[in-house]
This record gives sequence, structure tokens and C-alpha cells, in this order.
Amino acid sequence: MDILEKLQKGLEDGCRKLHKGESVQMAMSPQVDANAIQAIRGVVEKLYRDMFQEELQIEEMRRDEYGVLHISVAKNREAC
Repeated sequence: MDILEKLQKGLEDGCRKLHKGESVQMAMSPQVDANAIQAIRGVVEKLYRDMFQEELQIEEMRRDEYGVLHISVAKNREAC
């Protein structure tokens, strides 16, 4: 499995967790800036829409002091 296949699988697994109402964490390099994080958000939202034919309702998306990006969905979303 090459790096792009691993990346795709990781993103798909993350979307499945978000769909279940779970939060997702992704380790980020310190060089990843706000523009790159917005691009990641766009990719995750599009992949989620393609996988589940619905919009992803992100409640929070933040990077902590260790460089880990946290994504959580709205609490009132019904888990499937």
C-alpha cells in the first residue's frame, strides 16, 4: 500500500468515526498553517459528503499545543 492509499484509508476511517458521532484526532507537523488546516477541512467535508450523501456538521476543529488536530461533530447529531 503506497502513501496515498494509506492517506485515503485514514481519511475514510476518520469519516466513519465522525459519522458515528465520535471525535477524530490527526497528528500535524508544526509547519501546517491555518490555510492547510482549512484545506484539510474541505477535503474531509467533501469525502464525508461523497461517502454518506449528507453534510458534515463540524462542531469544533482545533489544533492543540502538541500539534494534534481535533475534529468533533455537533453533539445533537444522531449517530447512525
